[in-house]
Amino acid sequence: MLATRLATAAVLIPALLWLIFAGPASAFDAFLLLLVVLGAWEWAGLCRYASGMRALFVGGVVAALLAVQGVAPLPLFAVSVAWWVWAIVEMARAPDGAHGVWTTAWGKPLAGAWVLVPLALSLRALHHGPIGSAMLVFTVILVIALADTCAYFAGRTWGRHKLAPRVSPGKTWEGVAGGLAGALVAAGITGSYGLGLAGPGLLGWMVVATVAVAFSVGGDLVESRYKRAAGVKDSGAILPGHGGVLDRADALAAGAPVFALGWHALHALAGGGV
Repeated sequence: MLATRLATAAVLIPALLWLIFAGPASAFDAFLLLLVVLGAWEWAGLCRYASGMRALFVGGVVAALLAVQGVAPLPLFAVSVAWWVWAIVEMARAPDGAHGVWTTAWGKPLAGAWVLVPLALSLRALHHGPIGSAMLVFTVILVIALADTCAYFAGRTWGRHKLAPRVSPGKTWEGVAGGLAGALVAAGITGSYGLGLAGPGLLGWMVVATVAVAFSVGGDLVESRYKRAAGVKDSGAILPGHGGVLDRADALAAGAPVFALGWHALHALAGGGV
């Protein structure tokens, strides 16, 4: 399994780096659209929709994405962060998915839209928005990815205390601590040398990264709750060794809007420069 995961990563990482640093903005936007389409198809599977209904759901999510392209992003990011707080609280209150707004027949598809649309818009703003850059979106993806990877290895090595055993039995508090430590090291290095931050700007960036990583853990658990309710281990099988697109993007979906909102706040507090 580890060899398969590494082989898949060896193919995907160079392609993603090209999209971030070398490809045109239109190519990155096309990648985000593909991410939304594949993620929506998998989410519809978690809702147990038949093929025709799954296609309609994908079309609806894409239409929602296109409809909000011209909307001011900051209010949308703020609402997205608030939605994640609500979804995480509901997950903690009803980990088996038996109750809660986002587990109802109409709540599940709405939840899928709230996961996928802000994810795409956040990454777009971080990459080529007015104050975005290739290094910024690379840093965000790297921090979230390292948090997930370090949490996995720390949990396997030192994990003793379960984080949410009824939702995701393998996750532990030791894993969360290890993931946060790895993510903050990455955020500090890339913030200093990649984004040129120092002093209060760097401190603010570390605070934003801490909050974003906490949300990313919640995002992972929220998706795990939906998978458990659907009776599946992975959201899909398109990524050998990794599962589906949602299995790789759940943490980023919760963390990216926090990063986008936090980066804009830091920029505003610094008077136009961080």
